[in-house]
Amino acid sequence: MTTLEAKLMDQATAIHDRIFPCSSRNGFEHCFTRDEGKVCFWYNTEDQSTHLLVADELDMIEQMMPN
Repeated sequence: MTTLEAKLMDQATAIHDRIFPCSSRNGFEHCFTRDEGKVCFWYNTEDQSTHLLVADELDMIEQMMPN
């Protein structure tokens, strides 16, 4: 799991407390999609609703670079 993926999972947990892999996925590692420099994290909550968080990979790289 990348640092950005871990941050998205932490953010989702902070918002919803308990999260679960989306649909028929059997682990969170299968709940990420990458498209045009963005990382999307799909997950479900206890009420079986699906949620999506999106982060920009370039923003993450810039944050990790020393000033």
